[in-house]
Amino acid sequence: MHRWLTHAETVLTDHRRELNAINVFPVQDSDTGSNLVQTITAAVAGLPAPPQPVRHVGEDRETPGPVDLGAILGAAGAQALEHARGNSGTILAVMLSAMAEPLAGYARLTPPALAAALERASVRCWSALSDPVPGTMLSVIEAAATTCAVQAVDRDGDESHLGLVAVLDAVIGAAAAAVAATEEQNDVLARARVVDAGAVGLLLILQCLRWAVTGDPVAVEPLQRLDGMDHGEHPDAMDGVEIMCSINLSPLDAASLRITLDELGESVILTAITPVGQTASDAETCDESRGSGDAASGAEVPGAAYRWRLHAHVPHEVHDRALAAISGSGAPENLLVTPLRAEETPEPNQ
Repeated sequence: MHRWLTHAETVLTDHRRELNAINVFPVQDSDTGSNLVQTITAAVAGLPAPPQPVRHVGEDRETPGPVDLGAILGAAGAQALEHARGNSGTILAVMLSAMAEPLAGYARLTPPALAAALERASVRCWSALSDPVPGTMLSVIEAAATTCAVQAVDRDGDESHLGLVAVLDAVIGAAAAAVAATEEQNDVLARARVVDAGAVGLLLILQCLRWAVTGDPVAVEPLQRLDGMDHGEHPDAMDGVEIMCSINLSPLDAASLRITLDELGESVILTAITPVGQTASDAETCDESRGSGDAASGAEVPGAAYRWRLHAHVPHEVHDRALAAISGSGAPENLLVTPLRAEETPEPNQ
């Protein structure tokens, strides 16, 4: 996990400008690369220290310390959610946090474990958005999860290193095909004749996972054949702002706030940041059922608060109402209000 995320930070930083240049959806604000870099940087900052070797009393030898992939990735994912930037960064943070849950207790990555992690990530990412659409990062996550599940079953429980590499090759192939298909799936991308920037970023991240397993260089050359910058008509961005914050809410209040923001704007994401002793999906299950379900650790306490990461795009004329709705629901933290037009100066906030 450490090798994967630190290398992903390096690779995304190297390709930040290219990703910014082809960013036209959901708005053309030329910041997808920057948002992915800032989010993965937060994830790296959240990585716990590697486990220390265990020295055996009376023996002149050490063995590797205990490793829990889920705990490592969970810590990184929680930090990424707290500091996620933009639509793409928030989806990335949700993906990392979701992947951590099925990996709890695993000391090494195996094909079945990866399949479970990607499946959980696909479900969580699609459900985090109020209005999810294909032709985006979501399509790439779904393609990766579907292919990984099939490959894991076909290999009939093969947990070898070679088996994992073969599965990763198939996953990356499916993800690359999904990236190429985004242009046809999304009218905005089709008019601009580009593929989705966030989808390309996610493909790079998956390639970095393969690098962490094999040490083979990330294959950047195939990305150059994807449709890119300076093609076709680039649509104007919404004349509005992007709002991001963390906030503590009950599941019922979170559902109500989501409805309000859906009415005021678009690209609304409200996803749980994992509470101590409970998975993020437990909180989101409560959100989906509007408080009628039970949490994994026991029956839900009426009015109990969970921590959420919020993202929304709203027009200028209603952004005060959106901020009032957020503040009226709880106390926002890490609040960031940024103009959607790249040339504008960010609005001061607290």
